[in-house]
This record gives sequence, C-alpha cells and structure tokens, in this order.
Amino acid sequence: MTTAVLDTSVLVGPREHLAEVIGRFDDCAVSVATVGELEHGLLAAGTDWELRFRREVLYRRVRETFRVLPIDSATAREYAKLCFMVGRAGRSHRSRVADLLIAATAAARDYPLVTANAADLRGGEALVEIIAVGPS
Repeated sequence: MTTAVLDTSVLVGPREHLAEVIGRFDDCAVSVATVGELEHGLLAAGTDWELRFRREVLYRRVRETFRVLPIDSATAREYAKLCFMVGRAGRSHRSRVADLLIAATAAARDYPLVTANAADLRGGEALVEIIAVGPS
C-alpha cells in the first residue's frame, strides 16, 4: 500500500491538485501540524463568516477523510535533521516550522510528501521524497 502525506498547501489549493494526488496513492494522510494550521485558519477568519464557513467545511472534510499522523519522537528526530539540511542549503528553518514538521511526519514514516510549496523544503530532499504539485 502506497501512502502519502499531504501538505496543507495541497489541501487549501486548487481542487484539481488534490483530486490528482488522491488518485495516485492507495492512502493519504495528514500531519497533526496540518490540523493545527487549518484550525489557525478558522481563528484567523475572525468575523468574516463566509470565509470562516468555507474554512470550517474544509477542516471537517480533512478530519473526516484523512488519517491524522502524530508528531512523535521519530518525527522530532527527522525535524531536527530537516532543520539542519535546510540551513545547510542556505535557508532559514525558523519561518518554515510547520512545513518542516509536516515533512518530518512524512520522513519518519518513509512516506512521500505531496506539496505545492516544494521550494520551502529545498535542502531536505535527501531525507524525504517530495512530490511537487501545481505550477513549478
């Protein structure tokens, strides 16, 4: 069974990217860090009720559809390695914490990561297979 971890960017991006990805794998999962990003999006919508409703629908669909993978000690080790590798590539890990935690969740399980933001992970390709979707 081929499982992939979906980055938040794929879930909030164009639907055709998500449909394409889901068809390529037997199973797709998300990191608990993605759940946190989606929950933050709900809070950030404030009193814009239309935006909040759209984000709530997405949040519920993600929670109902995909298995949520925890951040555990293996993920923490991979996160540390990814921070180091991204730093060696000349990029700061500090502004990419959520992206790196999501990538580490995939790396700890030897799952590929599907993202629309592959450039954010430059330097970490040796640790996690990165499948880019969308415009390059």
